[in-house]
Amino acid sequence: MTHSSSSARRSSPREKDNDGLSDRHHPGDGIGKEVVPAGQRVLEALAASSSGLRFEFEDFGWGGDWYRRHGVMMPENGLDALRGKDAILFGSAGDPQIPDHITLWACG
Repeated sequence: MTHSSSSARRSSPREKDNDGLSDRHHPGDGIGKEVVPAGQRVLEALAASSSGLRFEFEDFGWGGDWYRRHGVMMPENGLDALRGKDAILFGSAGDPQIPDHITLWACG
């Protein structure tokens, strides 16, 4: 398995604008490269069929490949990058070449 996620932000009700959702995600590795983009297409189709629903996606390159290049699962400010978003589309976690205690627990 691999680590793959996405987050989304919608204008909050307190902002009086409920038509936008900003989505953060990264396809990760392995099946995540298939699952997250497929999920994004589903959300885009839903928004296209609904007036007043909109998504804004933001990609991340975090996951096993990121870890192999940088020695960490995500940058030091990774959690800060996700704060204030409404959702995270999380595809999968794990990588057969990286111990589980790193892929599952080293992100927070």
